[in-house]
Amino acid sequence: MIDAVNREKLVFNRELEYLYEQMSYLFNKRGYNDSQEVQPVYHMIESAQEEKEWIVKRALRKLEEEQEECQFAYKKQIILYEEEYHRLKKERKF
Repeated sequence: MIDAVNREKLVFNRELEYLYEQMSYLFNKRGYNDSQEVQPVYHMIESAQEEKEWIVKRALRKLEEEQEECQFAYKKQIILYEEEYHRLKKERKF
């Protein structure tokens, strides 16, 4: 699951880079040299990148916490099985 989040992050990064390149091309082709005209578009792209980073960090943190909980539950279950095994082993000896 963590790999899937990282793959989606890469895809989104590529799409934003492509969008940035396309916007730069269009602005240059149409002669928009005034930074006041193009800044809002670039600002939106930067905002999308920042929001993506925040969303990905939150998703990864949540997945890592779930993974830790699963590992803890797994280890706890192993201990319970071992205790049960030793208990049954003792009962057979007596």
